[in-house]
Amino acid sequence: MHGWLILTLCAAWLAHAHLRHRLRDQSRAHHRRSVPSRGSPHP
Repeated sequence: MHGWLILTLCAAWLAHAHLRHRLRDQSRAHHRRSVPSRGSPHP
């Protein structure tokens, strides 16, 4: 019976996926914030 092992692996995988998703969102937000200054310059 390795229920605790499965739960631990599932929790670790969820935490890893959440962290990776959050990092990806941060990088995407940073990229989106730095793009408009070059793409469409303000008059």
